[in-house]
Amino acid sequence: VRTALKMCQDREKILQLSYFGEGDLSIDAHVAPVHPAYCEKPIPEYDPEGARALMEEYAAEKGVELPLQVTLATKNDQAEPEIAQALKEMALPGGFDIALDITEPNGYWDRWTEVDLGITSWTHRPLDTMVLPLAYIEEAIGAWNETRWADEEFETLLRQAQATLDVEARRDIMCDIEQIFQDRGPIGNSYWKNVWNITHEKFQGIQAHPTAYDLLNEVWIDESLA
Repeated sequence: VRTALKMCQDREKILQLSYFGEGDLSIDAHVAPVHPAYCEKPIPEYDPEGARALMEEYAAEKGVELPLQVTLATKNDQAEPEIAQALKEMALPGGFDIALDITEPNGYWDRWTEVDLGITSWTHRPLDTMVLPLAYIEEAIGAWNETRWADEEFETLLRQAQATLDVEARRDIMCDIEQIFQDRGPIGNSYWKNVWNITHEKFQGIQAHPTAYDLLNEVWIDESLA
């Protein structure tokens, strides 16, 4: 069912509808292009027919009718409502009837690890090996592992990646980790959004940050540009 739902993402359209096209399309892995060991892979196509075929197999095995009734929870913050509405419409031909449960941010954060299906915004971590153990290992179930997913092969590879300092060697491991996410992982991720920094030109040394932090330790003012 998870695989079928991931196949219902028209990633380009979701990015356009929810964030004006300002971002990079993503595979279904929590490893971003800004991570040093990111492994680039082909972006999956929108495939509602393939999703429907998987759902028909599921329905026959479980004795349920299609479309499958599911509730998608999220918060009315950032681009989440637009993503949710887009997925609701895109998933219908794939065999899903999605009801939206959109609340104020506090209402969602009170239950984000408990909902059956949710859209959660995650703050950037500098390394993939920092974010993955927070959310995708068995030990984190009940804490930040909101999908309640655990995979022995994934955890073995993650431990190897954590112990590998060489970026290129770690990238080889990350390629396998990302493939596990793509093949049987717990999340769908349509895109990574762009982050901007708008600053007067007289402030020199400003650099954009993925978490929109203002790092001013190497910033100076050029009065000639004031």
